[in-house]
Amino acid sequence: MDNYHENTVVFSDNRFKQEREKIMDKSDEPTGNLDSKSGKAVINALDRINQKDGKTIVMVTHDPQMASHCTRIILLKDGTILDILKKEEGTEEFYQEILARMADL
Repeated sequence: MDNYHENTVVFSDNRFKQEREKIMDKSDEPTGNLDSKSGKAVINALDRINQKDGKTIVMVTHDPQMASHCTRIILLKDGTILDILKKEEGTEEFYQEILARMADL
């Protein structure tokens, strides 16, 4: 996992099929060192892999905006599961739900 930033690929539609296998199914802060445009491209690529290929993506992030793209998040603190949130509506609504829950912690 130490080299995941070096292996991050920003996808264009014509390269998506060729490059999708290079992206990791387990992503530790996949957008942590990226500018917002590149981060969005990575999240969009992960969404497409999940939707088109039916692959489960496990992502670790501290960014509630990136987490809001997931269908389910597990909130952890000191190795303990505090809550599990499932997306019931759109991404923006889920983002607001995550922020509200994080404020309660």
